[in-house]
Amino acid sequence: MGLPNLIIPGVQKSGTSSLHAYLAVHPQCVMSSPKEPNFFTANWSKYDVQSYLDCLAPTAQKEDVRIVGEASTSYFSHPSAPARIQQVLGPETRILVLLRNPIERAVSAYWHMAKRFAERRSLDNVVLGLPSELSSAVLAEDDRLRAAQQFGLIDTQLSVDSIGQKFWNFQYIRNSAYLINLKRFVSVFGPDRVHVVLAEELDARPADTLASIAVFLGISPQGFATRYRLNATRIPRSGRGVQTVHKLVRRLPGGPLRRMRHRLLALTTCSPPVTCPAVRMHLERLFSQHNAQLSEYLARDLSIWNAT
Repeated sequence: MGLPNLIIPGVQKSGTSSLHAYLAVHPQCVMSSPKEPNFFTANWSKYDVQSYLDCLAPTAQKEDVRIVGEASTSYFSHPSAPARIQQVLGPETRILVLLRNPIERAVSAYWHMAKRFAERRSLDNVVLGLPSELSSAVLAEDDRLRAAQQFGLIDTQLSVDSIGQKFWNFQYIRNSAYLINLKRFVSVFGPDRVHVVLAEELDARPADTLASIAVFLGISPQGFATRYRLNATRIPRSGRGVQTVHKLVRRLPGGPLRRMRHRLLALTTCSPPVTCPAVRMHLERLFSQHNAQLSEYLARDLSIWNAT
């Protein structure tokens, strides 16, 4: 099949799992398994592309494959990832970026780690007290993470194992500051090779959004048959017994036990609580200027984020 000609670099908690699934069933696309090989970050070695190729073998024969792709969310905020991608895959690689309201993404990323019991701080402690200027807040977030690790309030092993950066999964503010990272990809690949999709539009208007993606990828818009909404964040229910069961269920393997695992996870989890007004207001102040600058850069109306 050859190396990918499509990279979905993120962003995390913005629907990349759903988009990967949409493309995986398309007759003209082959998507990686696993979804996130993280080759250009945690597993980077420009001399070891065979290990990268191993995750791109098609699961079924497809006669007219035009797109081979993968979706590793660690790429978007990694300063070296765009240049590495271009070095190995070439300048014609298509870059498909999913962006979500940064407030919702930051909160969802927090609960994503809290549900794994890797994040032991409260959301209030994570957000409140940060400077209201974004670049200053990013630096303050890093200081808080170093302190949190020192006092055992975060477990960084998951980030080290999967991403190769111990704080990446906990950088809720930094990884929601899209503009600097988006500009980096555009500078490497050019604006014509980078297509931006809003997660809210993919969720609300999947047919129209997928049609625009099909045009960008040069594939038929008729191949998207199923509606997906995967990897929605759910957190363990309260109660020590329930949480103990939840931890055990998460360790169950896939395969024949996948269906039972999903049912037990549904029974032991619930939706995250509503974000408290003080946290939401602080995040709104934090990202208001960033969102305006991003809207101007994209020449695109982002008012859909005001409704989420």
